[in-house]
Amino acid sequence: MQLATAAGAGMAGHLLLHSLLLSLPLIAGWTASNCLVTEGSWLPLVSRFFLNCPLNSRLPLLAVCTKVTNLTQALEAVPQSVEGLCLAGSISVLPQDALSNYPGLKVLGLNLRLTRLLPGALRGLGQLQELSFMAPQSKNYLFLHPNALDDLRSLQKLNFLGPCLDRNSSIQLPTSLRQLVVRYSCLQDVGELDDIFPDLAHSPFSGDARTLDVLDLSFNWQLKMASPGALQGLRLGTLHLDHTKMDAAAVLSLGLQKLKSLSVLFTVTAELPAETVAHFELQELQVGNKQIGHITLEALAFCHSLQSLVLQNGGLTDLPPNFLAAMPRLQRLNLAGNQLQRVRLCMNETGFVSGLWTLNLSDNGLLALSPATFSCLSHLRELLLQRNQLTLTLDGWGLHLETQNISEIFPALRQLTLLGSSLEALCSQDTSSFFLWQLPGLQSLKVRGDGHSPRPCCITGLPNLQELKLDALKYRARPRPVQLQELVGELPRLRVLQLARTGLETLSAAAFQGLGSLQVLVLDWEKGLVLDGGLQELSPQMPQYVYILTSSLACQCANAWLEPWFEGSPRTYMWVQPPQLCPAESGGGSKHPLFPFLLNHCQEALELELFLGSCALLLLLISLPLLQEARNSWVLYLQALLRAWFQGLRGQKNEGKNFLYDVFVSHCRQDQGWVVQELLPALEGCPPEGQGLRLCLPERDFEPGKDVVDNVADSMASSPITLCALSHRALRTPRCRLELRLATSLLLAAPHPPVLLLIFLEPVSRHQLPRYHRLARLLRRGDYCVWPKEDEGKDSFWAWLRGRLGQPRCR
Repeated sequence: MQLATAAGAGMAGHLLLHSLLLSLPLIAGWTASNCLVTEGSWLPLVSRFFLNCPLNSRLPLLAVCTKVTNLTQALEAVPQSVEGLCLAGSISVLPQDALSNYPGLKVLGLNLRLTRLLPGALRGLGQLQELSFMAPQSKNYLFLHPNALDDLRSLQKLNFLGPCLDRNSSIQLPTSLRQLVVRYSCLQDVGELDDIFPDLAHSPFSGDARTLDVLDLSFNWQLKMASPGALQGLRLGTLHLDHTKMDAAAVLSLGLQKLKSLSVLFTVTAELPAETVAHFELQELQVGNKQIGHITLEALAFCHSLQSLVLQNGGLTDLPPNFLAAMPRLQRLNLAGNQLQRVRLCMNETGFVSGLWTLNLSDNGLLALSPATFSCLSHLRELLLQRNQLTLTLDGWGLHLETQNISEIFPALRQLTLLGSSLEALCSQDTSSFFLWQLPGLQSLKVRGDGHSPRPCCITGLPNLQELKLDALKYRARPRPVQLQELVGELPRLRVLQLARTGLETLSAAAFQGLGSLQVLVLDWEKGLVLDGGLQELSPQMPQYVYILTSSLACQCANAWLEPWFEGSPRTYMWVQPPQLCPAESGGGSKHPLFPFLLNHCQEALELELFLGSCALLLLLISLPLLQEARNSWVLYLQALLRAWFQGLRGQKNEGKNFLYDVFVSHCRQDQGWVVQELLPALEGCPPEGQGLRLCLPERDFEPGKDVVDNVADSMASSPITLCALSHRALRTPRCRLELRLATSLLLAAPHPPVLLLIFLEPVSRHQLPRYHRLARLLRRGDYCVWPKEDEGKDSFWAWLRGRLGQPRCR
């Protein structure tokens, strides 16, 4: 089980989610300092921790990391199979290949105070569909290289939420892009987009202009100008200019080839933009800023193409006659927030029938609605009238439910919410009248009490219940500790259990006996939680996710066993949101971290540590024969480094030593064909066709019957040059990884280091190299080359290799 704290308490463990069993090694250790991981289907349960992230529940695995100052360290806590990732913190420059270990990312949000994005920073994210740059403060300038987005061939939505871009130029947008959002930025003129994104209106790859579904420039408070032709030829679905200083009439001069929807809420637009609607034959229009006041019939005559109209907060006091008849295609009308005390939408004498589906008249101060108000709205499906001054009378209607007939009235009820009652019926011990028993098809139940129930309410016996939330059930008058089994009973199909403010204090194994399908447990706003030690035996049956949010663990020795259990359980991922602290013994203001405090003060914890230490020693003794057989690589490293050190003391230089081989070639069995067909003829053959060198090949020259690690060490010592043929297959081969690490260690530690050459048979990220930071000097120096797939590049490759190997000779 993994324990993570939002304050970074430094507790490490094994994060092994059930959906990652095939992608993570069983020995992988993860330190989830400030990272929360969840499946997309459980996102609503922890949504408040994703408020500033563009992630959605359609993605299978999500992660959010906060307070990020070291990107490499933070990403160690994130599984490589995540498809949604949000990073928040203080990093100014995003380095190259920063996220190349996450090729399956679909959505990425960066709230890192970035000032610069280096070329190749987003390399490897070919599946990314949505990218968001967020800035926590205004006038935070972000500089992007013109080719910074070249690797994002699948990108569909690009969001800039805060950073200023007006000092950028010539940024190339991916051809797959469908939505561009630039909000809270420093834009003053729409024409600035033509300099920042020169291919926005004119695609450089074809003669046709670009097509975008959405261009959102909202909340650019200084945006007030529209240079003529700034978006010349762009085919646009929706343009958002809300909360700017733009006038809807200025859209006509942008040069848009096509526009379907326009939103100019809270702008300087003071009248219905009839000419703009007519020019583009708009289907949707949103306008409103308290300044419109009145709409003329002449303006309505230009609006026959509208299907959706929002005139919200427009200061309207009346509507012109034939208002709906002037817009025969209208399906959705929003007039909320105006000053309409009376509304007349239908004219009976015309016989007109509107196709309107949705009508919103909320917040208008309506006093009355005449019978003819809706006479022409035979297709109306949704009517909103809240927050008016209407009086509604239902004469002869009534509703009376009893427990005996509730299943007859609601035979297909799947979701039920009970709010604000004493819940005495829910807590009834008389199961014959317990109405929930009459709802065998119920799948979701949410119960919120009022704090007046004298005893806990036990929910049980619902065979199809999958989601249960219990909130505010704690009895305020005489609160007492509550155990989980007092709140839930036999619920065989329950998958999600949320408990908040229930007074829960004890969590024991007995509570999970009737919850065999439970996958997620959320404990919110609970205090002094004690996890019973019997949960150790229940570990395989524990939920896959346990979230303890805004709750506290009790500073009792009964919890002393938790930390090693968190680290040792491979199935459950646990997130503990607040830092867990214990009060000082002297009663002062300072507090101590929970688990170190319990470890030092609880005898039970010491006994547990001794028990775990004994188990570890026993396991080590059992493993000694295997370790002796396997010959751990660190022993080999030590032997090789000591040998090199002694040679340096004796002054033995490579130039004066007779080597058995010229080059030791490291490769995997799958790449043997390339070695035999390409490398061997070019190096072992006599000039001019070959180089006349003697190669040491593991399959051919290793001493039969000799241990593999000894063969590797002796062969490297007998060769002045080590050549490693690297591929993804080779990096997954234990022997090749051993050879590469040993060669790297000798290169850095030996007094007279041998030459190490790398040949990449296919593109490989530095992050995939073992301890790749050790190869930084090598890669900077140029002792590597990539095998070209095309014939015209092979001459340059062989010239480089001959230059590094020395003059040819024939034996």
